[in-house]
Amino acid sequence: MGKFELPFSIPLKLEEFRAPENPLLKVRKELEELGIKAIFKRLERLEKEKRGEEKGGKESRDENTPQGRGGENGIGIEVEIVTSPRRGWRILEEIPPKEVVGFDIETTDLENGELVGFSLAFEEGKAFYFPVAHSYPEVGEQFPLEEGIKFISHLFQNFPIVGHNLKFDFKTLHRKYGIEIPVPAGDTMVLGWLLEPEGSHSLETLSQRYLNYTPTKFTQLVKKGESFARVKIEQGAQYGGEDAYITWKLYHTLFPKLWKGVLWDWEKVELPLVKLLTQMELTGIQVDLEYLQKLEKRVKKEISQIQENIFQLVGKEFNLNSTKQLQQILFGDLGLKPIKKTKTGYSTNEEVLKKLEKAHPIIPLLLKYRRFTKLLNTYIHPLLKFGEENGGKVYTTFIQTGTATGRLSSKNPNLQNIPVEEEVNIRNAFISNWNLVSLDYSQIELRLLAHYSQDPYLMEAFKRDKDIHLETARKLFPENPRKFRSIAKSINFGLIYGMGAKKLSETIGVSPKEAKKFIEEYFRHFSRVKEFIGKVHEEVRQRGYIETLLHRRRFFDFNRATGALLAAYLREAVNSIFQGGTADVIKKAMVDISHYPISGRLLLQIHDELLFELPRLREAVILKMEMEKTIPLRIPLKVEIKRGKRWGSLRKLHRLSPWELGWAFRHYRNGRRWRFGRGSGIARDIFQLHRKNRHRLATGTSPIGENGKPVRLVKFLRLDGNWDIVELLTDEVETLKELGYNPKFPTPIEEKRYWKKRGREKGLKL
Repeated sequence: MGKFELPFSIPLKLEEFRAPENPLLKVRKELEELGIKAIFKRLERLEKEKRGEEKGGKESRDENTPQGRGGENGIGIEVEIVTSPRRGWRILEEIPPKEVVGFDIETTDLENGELVGFSLAFEEGKAFYFPVAHSYPEVGEQFPLEEGIKFISHLFQNFPIVGHNLKFDFKTLHRKYGIEIPVPAGDTMVLGWLLEPEGSHSLETLSQRYLNYTPTKFTQLVKKGESFARVKIEQGAQYGGEDAYITWKLYHTLFPKLWKGVLWDWEKVELPLVKLLTQMELTGIQVDLEYLQKLEKRVKKEISQIQENIFQLVGKEFNLNSTKQLQQILFGDLGLKPIKKTKTGYSTNEEVLKKLEKAHPIIPLLLKYRRFTKLLNTYIHPLLKFGEENGGKVYTTFIQTGTATGRLSSKNPNLQNIPVEEEVNIRNAFISNWNLVSLDYSQIELRLLAHYSQDPYLMEAFKRDKDIHLETARKLFPENPRKFRSIAKSINFGLIYGMGAKKLSETIGVSPKEAKKFIEEYFRHFSRVKEFIGKVHEEVRQRGYIETLLHRRRFFDFNRATGALLAAYLREAVNSIFQGGTADVIKKAMVDISHYPISGRLLLQIHDELLFELPRLREAVILKMEMEKTIPLRIPLKVEIKRGKRWGSLRKLHRLSPWELGWAFRHYRNGRRWRFGRGSGIARDIFQLHRKNRHRLATGTSPIGENGKPVRLVKFLRLDGNWDIVELLTDEVETLKELGYNPKFPTPIEEKRYWKKRGREKGLKL
């Protein structure tokens, strides 16, 4: 295309069009003095962007101008358009051994689109684009769609694939065309997040940061409401080929930057998790639309009644959602004392209203009105909308890179944030035709505190499976520990989240002086905890980062951190160790569980909890044992099982039938082999173990089980009324106790007879 020249000249200076400096960059010191923390991180990003522009680290192109097509800033690649199946299959032969393949698909739109084309990149300066469904007049020859599906399936099965946000590609290809989902060799969005957990990890951001290049945006080619299928093949090839090539280039740029410790987490947890989360998103969860409709009517009626009650108390009607009108009613007409002033007048937020709760009968009603309107607008209406659109199912999107701590988040809709509300039980809308089973890590963050601090009292309490909050109350309030258990609980969790005396005083309803005394008393009894927190503060200031259990890092810039920002960083550092460690445990458990071919499905992850639908309850015991062993700690992890038909009405699983429990232990022990059969011949015996699989060696009276694990002997009553002695691994005995059984152990004489008999069977002399 030739140049278009104006017939006249305009004397312009680029400096005149430079964006004015953001005024926030000049007020850091004033904000610190005022203790305003919410925009510190935003300020830092603005400063980094400013420094990047000064160094030429950011591109200053017009967003409406096509980018990356040559020129001094172009990425300079050749994109071959492939329309012949013969040529397509021959391209695979050109891929060097062990080389990763950058992969990207183009769809009609970014929501639930059809495949239009796909791209590959595996060498410097070149990419390949396969158009399969472009649609415009005189479109020309394209790669056959059916052949393209076979090609992608073969590619996924035989080559290491890297992409960016591969969950999107995988979901489209599986849902629309049935292509099996692989474990990828890399996902540059996850890779960028591991290296820098804060901020954006979009392809554009990473490309600008690491390749000094701004790629073309989807919205530059496809206007709102239009389809990528209408884009000309040549333009689509440049866009798609560029994305695949940038992804491939980013992988080779970023992967060498990973530190040695995190490689295991990257390969064994984060990458398998991409596949697992894709499967969970495709599965969805069933919702009871009729229940939601009834709930909607009830909540609307309740909101209407609350409004009437408020208007009667005030003596006139007004807009409850208008801050200005509410300010006039509360602080003008009713004469309540204001607590906090903002630019728009006196604050009426939830924090202020809670402090005014006893000042006037209208305040509790306002709080209830806000709670009910939030339940209606944030949860009930969206769930109804999504459920009606998808035939009674809701499909969320899990975000693997959404938090700096490593926790998963959820959106469209957010199913991790469904409130546990008894009065308006929204969770009861989530149902299953099978059993809904929740497996929840018990007090995992406090267990991590005991693991890291090695405080002897905490470790002993967890090893003996004591109520940790009650045990803390015994130390702090020995005169009446049960009465003060809730305060002890607030202190336990408050220290993990970096809560100071002021915040603790507000939480438990005491003066800051008393709260400070409680904290000091806590640290006096749990001195190792205080030492650990001090050590974290010291190390993070020296190194600039903290590490989680699986060696993921969160970085902090202490160079200019003073005052409130420094204190915030130190709190976040301690909190990140526990939240990050919890994320490591739960994600590792999810991956471990995925190796077991259970007949049910994993539906949701809610931070410390996994929600399954299982046709057979006995499988829950297998999942429990797997989750408790996922990452060995100095103290045991504990998982609680709840079951039911509705998520909001789950009840603790106390007992299984002897046969079901025996089935679970046998299949857990056999692992992936999952042998089936009638068992040892003792009908409905609690442990119907295959005799051929019970390989034991006995030395004296110290038997050793599989893989060198110790064995306990347990007596069980058979249906014929006689006692039978069977062998159990030690951890299986503990699980037995947790599920409500009181196992009987043989006497020394019975034990000796048993091992003599076993020895004769194995040809051993005891």
